[in-house]
Amino acid sequence: MKKFYAFAAAALLATAANAQNLYVTGAGEFANGEWNAETPDEFSFVNGQYEIEIANLTQLKISTECGDWDTFNAGVLGCEYGKEPGVAVALEPGYDANIACPWKGDYKVVVSGDMSTITLTTTTPPPSGPVTIYLRGDMNGWGAEEAWALTPVTENIWKFVFAEEQQIAPGDGFKIADADWNEYNAGGDGTPASLDLDYEIFNGGNPANITLDETCNGVLWFGMNIDGQNWMYLSNDKDATPDWYEGGDDQDGVAAVAVANEAPVYFNLQGVRVANPENGIYVKVVAGKATKAVIK
Repeated sequence: MKKFYAFAAAALLATAANAQNLYVTGAGEFANGEWNAETPDEFSFVNGQYEIEIANLTQLKISTECGDWDTFNAGVLGCEYGKEPGVAVALEPGYDANIACPWKGDYKVVVSGDMSTITLTTTTPPPSGPVTIYLRGDMNGWGAEEAWALTPVTENIWKFVFAEEQQIAPGDGFKIADADWNEYNAGGDGTPASLDLDYEIFNGGNPANITLDETCNGVLWFGMNIDGQNWMYLSNDKDATPDWYEGGDDQDGVAAVAVANEAPVYFNLQGVRVANPENGIYVKVVAGKATKAVIK
């Protein structure tokens, strides 16, 4: 029996000695900085598998190579992880899209010794309540700014009415995303979008930036999983609606997104969501119904 244990220990040491380097970078608290392909963080090889812990992680990329991005991507391993932590998901060589965590949190990342699967585990609870999504791009420095927040119209449709000083010019790349680029990271296929036409967009991974073939300063509609697809529609007519939206406007474009028993959500009369309303007239949305609320 002692010989067996000695043999097993020797085999494990030999495996560790022959283990290939595995690197990781992304959005989170990385020792060597975010999105660093030249000197990314490195997994530890422990008990026959690769392990690393990263705080405030939202997205990551792993690779057997490091250097410039071309070198890093040449050895990349990826997958579409999904929304359930603690599950081993198969890794695919050359899968270049970012791996999105189920939600932002402190994660232990484990890759099997043969680099065939990845498992993300976290003690951070999932977020509660609706997620705010924004137009993020060259026109606003890619920030998640309240002035560029989309207004929920139904459970899976959002609307953004441009203020007088806001616009997206033909040279501006942009996406539709939440503050952490986690649940929503919607982009295009690389072809410029035209106004007054439905444009299919893609959520998750790292889709291409959306661009326009003319300036828009009117309205943007965003729909998720409409007949199995995700759509964007832009027009310089602020009253325009896409074909896939059949509900019509309600209360200056603010309609229900809240679920029964959910806390009320407030919007100003321009349709912009307000986190802490005070001293004014607002639209209050509760359990699918929009009513006027006067707050003093």
